[in-house]
Amino acid sequence: MAYSMVNQIVPPFVEDDEGNPAARWEKWREHFEAYLDWKNVVDHEEKYKSLMLFGGSDIRRIVSKIQVNESHLLSNRYHAALQVLDEYFIPRVSKTFERQRFRQILPEPNEKLDKYAIRLKKQAANCSFGSQTDNMIVDQIVSNTKDDKLKRKWLEKDYTLDEVLAMARTQESVQFQLSRKGKPNPQY
Repeated sequence: MAYSMVNQIVPPFVEDDEGNPAARWEKWREHFEAYLDWKNVVDHEEKYKSLMLFGGSDIRRIVSKIQVNESHLLSNRYHAALQVLDEYFIPRVSKTFERQRFRQILPEPNEKLDKYAIRLKKQAANCSFGSQTDNMIVDQIVSNTKDDKLKRKWLEKDYTLDEVLAMARTQESVQFQLSRKGKPNPQY
């Protein structure tokens, strides 16, 4: 019973799940370590056993590649396992390259701004923007908008991402209504 309850709190990590495995691994590891802190698990061997239990079969398969010898037992098998997992899941990709890819993302023709912002957020996750992520997305949106009226409005002051998206939704709604003007309403 205790395993199933904990397993709901810390579900196993599944390597082939949807999404970027590096980002999912970092999020899962952060969640797992928060669980260990919450349970006051400080002993490295207990942390290692918890990782093997709750990490799931994919984690156990990857960690099994560690050659367990006396030096691991004397030092820290938990640290060694995390190091192997980090090296496995987190590719050593250039942040400069990822930021360049972010800057090259342009809105598709007739794409709603919300959808464009989602694509930017996905790429921004690889860029290490930290607390500046929303600002970088706003800058990218403003730089690439074709709507001069909105661009001027956005350049008047610093707007949050939510404010920029709300203004764009309003503008998109108005444009849609204007395009429908003069067309007969469908009969229900």
